[in-house]
Amino acid sequence: MPRRPRYSAHPDANQGEIVDALRACGFLVVNVSRWLPIPDLFVWGEDILHGCARWTAWELKTDKGTLTKLQRKIMDEWPNAYLLSRDANTILREYGRI
Repeated sequence: MPRRPRYSAHPDANQGEIVDALRACGFLVVNVSRWLPIPDLFVWGEDILHGCARWTAWELKTDKGTLTKLQRKIMDEWPNAYLLSRDANTILREYGRI
């Protein structure tokens, strides 16, 4: 049976706050949560630690949010490419901004 389009996908409660904070720091943030089952965001920015700009893919969860089986599987297969964040600081830390 074909999968239903994700037009009714519900963003995590903290998503707007995280996106706003990242954009305020100069990051390009692409929200793909309505179209893809994973991830929620692609983030592009200058990585201070490594001296280069790069993309990262993020799954957002609230403090009590849990990963689905698919999300856990992809994170296990792509440990440094698909990351989990519960707040903007996690993403800023990944880019050496904190």
